[in-house]
Amino acid sequence: MSVILGMVEADKIVIAGDMRASTKEGKMISDESAKVNVINTGLAMASAGSLAIENAIMMDVNSQSGKENMTTDRLVELIGNFYKRVVENKIDGIYALPFYCLIAGKGKDSRPHLINAGKFKNGFGAQDVPMALYYPIDVEQDKCNQIFAANYRTCQTEFCERTIRQISEISNVVSPTGSKWEYDILKGKGQLITF
Repeated sequence: MSVILGMVEADKIVIAGDMRASTKEGKMISDESAKVNVINTGLAMASAGSLAIENAIMMDVNSQSGKENMTTDRLVELIGNFYKRVVENKIDGIYALPFYCLIAGKGKDSRPHLINAGKFKNGFGAQDVPMALYYPIDVEQDKCNQIFAANYRTCQTEFCERTIRQISEISNVVSPTGSKWEYDILKGKGQLITF
């Protein structure tokens, strides 16, 4: 599993992820696999874990009419429905795969949200959070948390870029390149930035 992160600030929500795809054993496949998917101008998702699950969810998203008006709530519902189908059809191999995501943007209540969602021990779950970090499989959580906190305190403008680059220096499954999506709360629009 690679690295994704997100946080809510006074005027924006930011989600980001690196670009490395690797096998579950940690063997690199590519450094061109974006973890941030833009759904519309007011909604995006950063994901970590199974690329097959991410692709299946994005196929569901792209098949929706009205995708340009989709909200955080609807995206959570789509992911929850995906997991319901997996359980109902007893697709244990898919259910066992790790998948976590950070969903950012406008909710049906027209308010901004950062939602931490994924398949946890008790099944699919989702909740609003002020910040989140999913760390790579080959680095201790505490070390990643220290990098995250230090960069947030000292380097607000390049917080995501610095955090991902520094984690890539100690991880074989994280690339120093990535992308971030910044949602401007006042404008109600997001922008994708690669680094």
